[in-house]
Amino acid sequence: MTWNEFLIATNELGFPLSDTQINQFHLYYDLLNEWNQKINLTALTSESDILEKHFYDSLLLAPFLKENHNLLDIGSGAGFPGIPIKIVFPQLEIVLLEPTGKRARFLELVIASLKLQKIQVINERAENYVKQTRETFFYVTARAVAPLAVLNELALPFIAIGGTFFPMKAKDTEAEIAHSLSGIIRLGGKYKKINSFLLPSNEMRTIIEIEKEKPTPKKYPRQFGEIKNHPLIS
Repeated sequence: MTWNEFLIATNELGFPLSDTQINQFHLYYDLLNEWNQKINLTALTSESDILEKHFYDSLLLAPFLKENHNLLDIGSGAGFPGIPIKIVFPQLEIVLLEPTGKRARFLELVIASLKLQKIQVINERAENYVKQTRETFFYVTARAVAPLAVLNELALPFIAIGGTFFPMKAKDTEAEIAHSLSGIIRLGGKYKKINSFLLPSNEMRTIIEIEKEKPTPKKYPRQFGEIKNHPLIS
């Protein structure tokens, strides 16, 4: 994907970019390349891959969001999908949750360099941060972070009733969802549907929709080791 193709693709998604937004994406790209020499931010290094498989891939979530809510990006890493979403939704309140200190500092640099507002970085683990922000987010997302059964327990406690969890996956996830249905219900959620996409390179992407119907029992989330070793599965 070239820069021109990226601009065409974002326009087709319904998000034509202003000159300011285009400049923000260019600066983000430059910072990502520079800092990837110092710390492990992404295995993708070519311009084409970053534009298609990071920037455009992240923006696939944008049509599902409304700007008058807030969003938590769990395990934000190098800022995907949170930073691209923030660029196209300047008024959407976003929290980037990143447990690794070096990556968190990179995210803070990006926010300052791009002069983004209403966005903050929290250098903390999800199971700890939820203690102060339980059921306060309308949207929660996580992109290529962990198996769905693990993500559900980390994410659903954050979501307010009526909000939505949007796990972003790189492949067909029907079996993973079937495996996780009982856990979703136990956590107060309701599986809604899978949205499937093909990138220009023909790689599959999926965005799952899980709605929050009831409060998550206070005993969740457990400590991460227990979540990982004993996920809530059917």
